[in-house]
Amino acid sequence: MSPTSRWIVATACIIVVGHSLLRLWLTSLASAVTGNIPELVGDYMYKRYQRKQAV
Repeated sequence: MSPTSRWIVATACIIVVGHSLLRLWLTSLASAVTGNIPELVGDYMYKRYQRKQAV
């Protein structure tokens, strides 16, 4: 495998991984913007709010 081929393969891998991470991030961002907060985050925020009320 020539050095040029290695660069092409490495670049392709970086693009694929970056694209999938970007899609995942945008999906979670879109759900947060529309108000569909994931359950774990919602549960944490609710418990934190309850703790503040108890003090």
